[in-house]
Amino acid sequence: MNILNLDDNDSFKAGLYRTKFKIFSLSLVDCFILATANRRKLKIYMTDEPLKRVAKKINISYNYVPIRS
Repeated sequence: MNILNLDDNDSFKAGLYRTKFKIFSLSLVDCFILATANRRKLKIYMTDEPLKRVAKKINISYNYVPIRS
């Protein structure tokens, strides 16, 4: 596991995603994950349906693992 450095572009993009996809109620942390994954071309793993929908919309590679109870 690596700790990634965030820059001003990540902050700007996260804020943009937060505003643009407000209907999905993403947290700011989710938006930073999307921004960083987008910049570094990373695949993200998630259990969150709204995050999956936004990742798909902005062409970020992802693996969705639904939680079943």
